[in-house]
Amino acid sequence: GDLVMNQPLDVHDGAPSEGGYRYRMSYPGLDLMQELAASLTGRESVGTPFFREPVVHDPEGAALFAAAHRLLEEGADALAGEEALLRAYAAMLARHADLGPRPIGREAGPVDRARALIEARYDEDLSLAEIGAAVGLPRHHLIRAFRAETGLTPHAFLVDVRVRRARDRLRRGEAPGAVAAATGFSDQAHLTRAFKARLGVTPGVFRAAHLS
Repeated sequence: GDLVMNQPLDVHDGAPSEGGYRYRMSYPGLDLMQELAASLTGRESVGTPFFREPVVHDPEGAALFAAAHRLLEEGADALAGEEALLRAYAAMLARHADLGPRPIGREAGPVDRARALIEARYDEDLSLAEIGAAVGLPRHHLIRAFRAETGLTPHAFLVDVRVRRARDRLRRGEAPGAVAAATGFSDQAHLTRAFKARLGVTPGVFRAAHLS
């Protein structure tokens, strides 16, 4: 549950531990750290964030990074992995770099446009960068503003849209495998997990109930 944070150009090394240990590494660019710091503070010009301590015990923060790494390694949902990693970096900055998050102002217009874009292109492999560029919001600010307006992150909203579209197709009798491919899910198992989490039944059971 620890985070180890190295400043740019800091010399560092590793040392063996009697009990052994495992770790995951991530190398964010300075431009990404400055983008997130600007989103958190509301200041357009932000220098390189400086971390107070190089090692901190932060089980929640470590869990955010571990979850992001798993999503990126699986490669099944690019938007989910991108969103999770940005949220992990932002939490690290907010907690350990003296960058208190500013209150989110209302962004109803950009969020409405983002929702419309997702509704129209739900079957595509969308990225936060693409959505943000289309509505004029930086990626992390998009996540925070979208959640403030809708109660969901862009990825959660995208999955909800996909499940609704899948439900409509299943009602018409389409096979779950074909439905998964048509609605942007990476495979039938991915559809099944999302569908059951939201509707309480598997796609196959739902389809059978509407065919009987």
